[in-house]
Amino acid sequence: MDGVHSSIAEAQNQPLPKKKKEVAEEITSLRKDNAAYKQQLEIKNRDSKDLFNLVQEQERKLRTSEKAYKMVTDIIETYPDEFEELLSKARQKKNPPTTFHVKRGGWSK
Repeated sequence: MDGVHSSIAEAQNQPLPKKKKEVAEEITSLRKDNAAYKQQLEIKNRDSKDLFNLVQEQERKLRTSEKAYKMVTDIIETYPDEFEELLSKARQKKNPPTTFHVKRGGWSK
């Protein structure tokens, strides 16, 4: 914050333009800078909000994964043989064996 305060103090100590044209030019320049800073701040705020939302989502997924891991670990420790059998059945159902048929022109599924 000291850097911000010193920058403000430095800007306040600069001499003011005396001619009307110089004043108008400085106001125009300051307005342009201000508009650019506002746009940068809006982008930064959106990025911060998006990043916060992503972190929250990942934390929710992590909690869900940890719960699932704990459940599976408990099942494996308590019923190791039954777990292997169920896992095998689940994988077979999920990925059934495919049969290949010979057609003219080569192999196909």
